[in-house]
Amino acid sequence: MKMESSFWRVLLLVGAAAATTVLPPAKEPLSYEDAAALAVDLYNQKADEDFTYRLLKAAPQPNWDASSESAQELNFTIQETECLAEEERPVEECSFRDGGVVKECSGFYFLAENPPVAIVTCEAVEDEPEPKRVKRSWLKKKFKKIKKGVKKGFRKIFKGKGIMVGGTVRY
Repeated sequence: MKMESSFWRVLLLVGAAAATTVLPPAKEPLSYEDAAALAVDLYNQKADEDFTYRLLKAAPQPNWDASSESAQELNFTIQETECLAEEERPVEECSFRDGGVVKECSGFYFLAENPPVAIVTCEAVEDEPEPKRVKRSWLKKKFKKIKKGVKKGFRKIFKGKGIMVGGTVRY
């Protein structure tokens, strides 16, 4: 009988201690701007690039719902910075690189996962085509066409495809 009453006392003490335990505050909902910044950090960690990238522009997402159980869409633009990826400096300290590669990125953020998961795909933005010039002799025209084809072929070979990264994100 004595053992049974001790059990109930211990159970009562444990219950009281659990009831008075302060729970850590719930995480703040993740804003779209913060989600885009975290996606850029994820890209810099996983993409295996020579230089880091910084957020250039985040497309407004009026339907962003930080408390949603469904995937949330991301659309943003990044640009190459002067910082080497191996330096691991905060990207905010890095200036945009003159003539640095600009990439359009899109993806999804899965906020319901614990920890949240992001999948991002980024592709380099192509330069605007040059305006057409006045007609030249047929030989110059043929040579220029061949040169343009070779140049385009090299771009395809060495440009590569867009880079897709994914991973968990801690915020």
